[in-house]
Amino acid sequence: MVVRNPLLDNRQIVSKIVTEFYRLPGVAHVESAITTNTIMIVYDNRRVSKKKIEDIFLKWGCNKLDISYSWLN
Repeated sequence: MVVRNPLLDNRQIVSKIVTEFYRLPGVAHVESAITTNTIMIVYDNRRVSKKKIEDIFLKWGCNKLDISYSWLN
């Protein structure tokens, strides 16, 4: 999953979000790109719900998320 939001240019917010995702069982990898305001999350959708992901972003003030999905082989 790749998530875009204008607030993802703030290193402090991104750091907090990445830390929270790594605490979730089922999250394999999280990567951020400040220059493009994106975070990529590789996770098991049987263990982590879309709502849980959205809740973490909302907690840090990131609403109106632009979410795209891509399968990794």
